[in-house]
Amino acid sequence: MTRTATHCESIVPFDFAGTANDGTAYSWNTNSVAKGTHTITQLVTLPGGASEVDSASFSVGASVAPSITTQPGSQTVTAGNAASFNVTAAGTAQLSYQWKRNGTAISGATSSSYTTAATTSSDNGVQFTVVVSNSAGSVTSSAATLTVSATQISVTPASVSFGSVLTGNTNTQTIKLTNSSTANLTLSQAQVSGSGFSLSGLTFPVTLNPGQSTNFNVAFTPAGVGSAPGSVSLVSNASNSPLAIPLSGTGVAATFLLGTNPSSLGFGTVRVGGNSSLSATLTNNGNSNVTISSVTMPGTGFNASGVTAGTTLTPNQSLTLNVAFTPTAAGSLVGTVTVVSNATNSPTTVALSGTGATATTVNVTTYGATGNGSTDDTTAINNAIAALQPGYQLFFPCGTYKISAGLTAITENNVAINGQTGCAAGRVTIRNSGGGSTILQVGASQSLSSPTPITATTADMDKTFQANFSAIGAGVGDYLYLEEAVSTSDTSHSNCGGSGCRGEVLKITGLSGNTATVETAVHHAYDLSCCVPWVQKLLNPVSGVSVHDLVLDGSGTANYALGVLNAVNLTVGNLTAQNVAWSAIASINGYNNSYASITITHAGTNNGGSIGGSAVSLQQQGNLNVNGVSISNMNVGAFGFIPFREANGTFSNISVDATGTGSGRPFKTNSSSHNTFNNISVNRSEAAYYQGITLEYFSHHNVWNTCKVTNNVGSPNNSGIALYGDVSNGNNQGSNHYNTFNNCTVTGNAGFAIWVSDNNNNIEINGGTYIGVAGQYVIAFDDSSPCCSNSAYIHNANIDGPGSIGIYIENGSKNACINSNSFGSGLSSGIYVTDASDIGTGNIMSGMSSNLNAGTCAPPSVPANGASLTP
Repeated sequence: MTRTATHCESIVPFDFAGTANDGTAYSWNTNSVAKGTHTITQLVTLPGGASEVDSASFSVGASVAPSITTQPGSQTVTAGNAASFNVTAAGTAQLSYQWKRNGTAISGATSSSYTTAATTSSDNGVQFTVVVSNSAGSVTSSAATLTVSATQISVTPASVSFGSVLTGNTNTQTIKLTNSSTANLTLSQAQVSGSGFSLSGLTFPVTLNPGQSTNFNVAFTPAGVGSAPGSVSLVSNASNSPLAIPLSGTGVAATFLLGTNPSSLGFGTVRVGGNSSLSATLTNNGNSNVTISSVTMPGTGFNASGVTAGTTLTPNQSLTLNVAFTPTAAGSLVGTVTVVSNATNSPTTVALSGTGATATTVNVTTYGATGNGSTDDTTAINNAIAALQPGYQLFFPCGTYKISAGLTAITENNVAINGQTGCAAGRVTIRNSGGGSTILQVGASQSLSSPTPITATTADMDKTFQANFSAIGAGVGDYLYLEEAVSTSDTSHSNCGGSGCRGEVLKITGLSGNTATVETAVHHAYDLSCCVPWVQKLLNPVSGVSVHDLVLDGSGTANYALGVLNAVNLTVGNLTAQNVAWSAIASINGYNNSYASITITHAGTNNGGSIGGSAVSLQQQGNLNVNGVSISNMNVGAFGFIPFREANGTFSNISVDATGTGSGRPFKTNSSSHNTFNNISVNRSEAAYYQGITLEYFSHHNVWNTCKVTNNVGSPNNSGIALYGDVSNGNNQGSNHYNTFNNCTVTGNAGFAIWVSDNNNNIEINGGTYIGVAGQYVIAFDDSSPCCSNSAYIHNANIDGPGSIGIYIENGSKNACINSNSFGSGLSSGIYVTDASDIGTGNIMSGMSSNLNAGTCAPPSVPANGASLTP
């Protein structure tokens, strides 16, 4: 401005902005001006003396209180990391900030953002707010919550017990580590302590994403005898670091023990030139391999087979020692089989005894039999049978003896029915042309006394049981049939489950009032709380009969070739039975009977039979010994070999070829308990769901050594080995518990290799080879409802495809123990379990998947006969 300006508001100092003569600006400080609108006027003298009035208006506004435009957000961090919070606010400057933790001001936290120190688990859940202020007021933000995620490591199993390990040997167990938190886990160190323990399988650092797992191995190699504690310490960024995993194990000295059962074999009286066979089982009862170095043959008249020098038995493995007694002279004979090994109790011995008797020979030709194959010799042979007395021999010279009806039953004790050996035309043949008959029958009938109840519950393998024995006239030396229905109200003895009641035949060796001691043991639990058990006496059993060196030919019309009724201490050997409508051999009510070297063709049925219908039917038996049976070319629909209500037997070297049957079960056990099955071979079951070997209803505590099942055909499922339980009576021992399969081979079948269904517990598969079929599981436990088949123990097996799943533990079946199996690449997956209690270790998966939890396990218990279920 070039002239003087006069303010109308004289209270305000002159500071109106203008331009001075020198070009500088004037300013007016409005800080002291009251809020509102103001007008400034000024008189301006213009050049030349004229003047004008200028005016200007301005407003002084009110300050704006702060407001929050972006609230601080809740944060989630892993323990050890910092968290940052931010706020955005508007309002008249200057704005000031104060952050608070759970309502308490944080020193120095006075900016629009705040970063915590490194968090700990104690910071979890803390709430942060911020107060924003200016001259016009203040505002508090909403609370932001801090979540601190604690990294956690979990281990399965939480502790490892190696059990007993031989000194100098190594037991390796697998431990599974899992990041069970939502943040990355980093393992930085692992240390193992304790004598004999070592660790492998981890290379540090190890980073696991949330939910990720990894395995490592811990080994125990005891240097000495005694218990050894230890631990694994894992260091990581987890909140539970360091994590300790307790270890324990016991070093044990090697034991080498070779046992025999029984320890003596008594053959009774055998005619001179005759033959009787019995067997004993040799078992490695130690914890280390036993190697047999020599087997010394017994004395004159005895011959042993089945055990040879150089044989090695693993712990709990068994071999069958077969002994034949063939006296060459009259008199009492004794002998001993001596087995030398590295066992500490070596030598192991089996005492032998028998009596050779000179038999009076009844020659059928003396009574008019011709043996020419065309003359009816029925009457002549029956006359010869009528002449028999105890100790006699019924002798058939070389030839073929035609009969038109079944022969008279053999009812005298200790007689031999023998065909001449060395015949040019082959074995002596008895050919039956009459229909509906039994060619040769031993024993008059299958008669039993009336039943009397078992009066006290008896545990499996008890040596005694109680009943009113006087009511049935039973005493020492008598033979008894025990049976049990599965309902406490079953007075008719008819409620026996799907395939009949369980039962067995026993011999009384001692009697005190109503308590009987038996020769071996009872082989079921006869339980009054759930069931109705009873006992009957075998009436008039025939004893000591032998049948050897014959062909029994039914010409397709006879029902049975050999019928054995109420017979004890029987021996049958070198027998061919063929061309019958029903059973080639049908036996009911027997004890301590022996069958060896049997050939059967064109026999068996599944529809009919008064004393059995399968090619071989062995019902209601005790102490059976069967060694060497070949069954082939069976009748259409035939069942093959069936032991039924039978216990404490040994079955060896039995083969069944079901080719051509179209259906039928080739090999079936029913209520068979505490048996040993050696080298059972089944080929080509030909119908869906008939299976190769089936175990049904109450078949428990059996050991199957080196069985073989191949080439079953039929769709949709014709498995190799199947176990069917009595579902409705499973709680009353209705299923097939404690069956062990050692080193079996199951291949080429049109279904599962092994199918365990219907409540069968404590099944062991030890070693062997199991190969599946496309689209089917290889080994399946509890494929059908209801649940479950618990406590399976599968170890050291080779499992391969084709197939969908190698081992499938279904329906929530619990406590499976799956160790050290090898899986082939032909499978879709390796192991699938359905309960967290199913665990194992040491399996070689070959790239196959597995959801098995890592863990140390062994079978939960040992069967009552001490057989198998090895750790």
